Amino acid sequence: LLILGFSFLFLSGTYFQLISNKNLITVFLILCFIVLVINILSVSNYFIYKEYYDQMLLRSKSIPITSEMHHIHFGIINAIALLGVVFFLSGLIAS
Repeated sequence: LLILGFSFLFLSGTYFQLISNKNLITVFLILCFIVLVINILSVSNYFIYKEYYDQMLLRSKSIPITSEMHHIHFGIINAIALLGVVFFLSGLIAS
């Protein structure tokens, strides 16, 4: 479902870019908000089950973020979102 949601946002971003860059920024900020909410839920879930997840990490097991996605894949999504935010903020500062 997360991949489907990101695909929808990518397609809508492509469509809105043809109309206006302001709409593209709105879609990007919605994407970053979704990533932020998942981060908050994941960190709080980690602290609730900290002992279990620490044991999984010691055994080199990946930690699930959602039912199908693990922390390594979600880290890549976080990095892309963070790079996008830095690019967005650098554009605001430059103008």
